[in-house]
Amino acid sequence: MILTFHIWKSLASSTNDCILNIQFPSQRNDSNCVQGNWGGFLEANCCVVPFDGYLHALGERANKTGQIFLNMTEQVNCLASMKTKQDDVLNCGIQKLTSGEGGCSDYSVIDVINKLENFENMLEESCDLGSDDLSGEACGSCLRMWEEMGEKGEDDICRFAVLVTVTSRGIYEEKWIKELYGCLQGQNRLSMGNGIHTF
Repeated sequence: MILTFHIWKSLASSTNDCILNIQFPSQRNDSNCVQGNWGGFLEANCCVVPFDGYLHALGERANKTGQIFLNMTEQVNCLASMKTKQDDVLNCGIQKLTSGEGGCSDYSVIDVINKLENFENMLEESCDLGSDDLSGEACGSCLRMWEEMGEKGEDDICRFAVLVTVTSRGIYEEKWIKELYGCLQGQNRLSMGNGIHTF
């Protein structure tokens, strides 16, 4: 673990050419520390905003290229770029979503459609793409589906591969994506505040 951290730190200091278009809120202040951990996936507090921006950027890239996760070099470059705006981003656990580890980490959008189509369809339907409001009962249904995917043996990497694919399909539905991420991270839309999740 320590060795991995030093490798990441060394690589991250060498370059910051990120292939993703990761958007952060225009102003940083204490209100940007949104609590939520995506069911324990995130390893530190105050990681929700950069993680949601990262997921959204993965969705944009998947929409254009069909590729889901970045390889280690690409991801290190993006984390280095993000670190200039969010000091503790290297402690968030984002590096767990890296291609090259086998299984779902190497899936493309086509792979998700071919191998995880049931989960993709169920998540899309449960989270109601195009809904004007994904809170209350609608969020409950969406969250139950997300948790059910884990209970049926899909690890976090597979679930996020499905989520990035779903995001790529609804990439122009900004309000819905904000609602979706707010629901799944454990926050409701009223507690997110205005302007926190600006993509």
